[in-house]
Amino acid sequence: MKGIVADIQRFSVHDGPGVRTTIFLKGCPLRCRWCHNPETQLPKPQIQLTHMRCLGCGACVAACPNGAHQLRAEGHRYESDRCTHCLACAQACMPGAIEICGRLWETEEVLQMALRDRAFYGSSGGMTLSGGEPMLQAGFAQELLEGAERLDLSCYVETCGYFAPEQVEGLMHHAQGVYWDIKDTDAIRHKAYTGVGLDRIWRNLERAAAIAPQKITLRCIIVGGVNDQEAHIQAVAALRERLRIPRVELIPFHPYGSSKARALGRTAEMNEQAIPDSGWMEQMRQKWLDSYTNSRKCAML
Repeated sequence: MKGIVADIQRFSVHDGPGVRTTIFLKGCPLRCRWCHNPETQLPKPQIQLTHMRCLGCGACVAACPNGAHQLRAEGHRYESDRCTHCLACAQACMPGAIEICGRLWETEEVLQMALRDRAFYGSSGGMTLSGGEPMLQAGFAQELLEGAERLDLSCYVETCGYFAPEQVEGLMHHAQGVYWDIKDTDAIRHKAYTGVGLDRIWRNLERAAAIAPQKITLRCIIVGGVNDQEAHIQAVAALRERLRIPRVELIPFHPYGSSKARALGRTAEMNEQAIPDSGWMEQMRQKWLDSYTNSRKCAML
């Protein structure tokens, strides 16, 4: 089976335990206004512009049938809303300033890429399926999970939880670990800032936790001025306790996705002002999350 992959990042240390090979699949049903990987949102190949490589030759302007590329006094301007993703500009760009993000990969091709670094994985590393939303390409993701299992290769999955309910069982049975992103626990804010509701995410999470709660880690991106609310952290702690999920990670928003948005011809919606206060995050972690961990340890004694 083939799937569309945006990028493969080797020697990653942020997408699961140990050293990992992270496979970024394209396509996501959410449109988070703070998205760290905007290049993975569209489920098809698209162009990215690296401005510093542009020589201003005008080849892309001539090749584009819709005027998405313009050479102005202030530099090369790319307007993604005019782009139909015909990719003619990338083929015309000799300096390589315009690149294609996303191509079709065979399942075995991806697995062999991950196996190249097996010597570095040790007892805890392996492969991680990320995105985008990996389960949007459910068949491809399932083949990768089953292939990793066959090769005795650890495979984790990062998901937003918004996917077809019938895919939950396969995910939980074949993944060694699942990072479940909790964007927000407030239904109104979630809809406003991601474009989708919470109902499907909650139902899938409850079903997943009923199968294998020990595999789940709740990952919560904290965005200043949006969900940096104590009520949100308290709700995450309550969700964790109710579903008996062992781990929660609070991750601060970072503005690195801004440069990616610019390369895609878009304007980043969030900047440095959305970075949450680290002291407040630590206080929330100790008050609501560490206290639960400690209470659970005492209960098991």
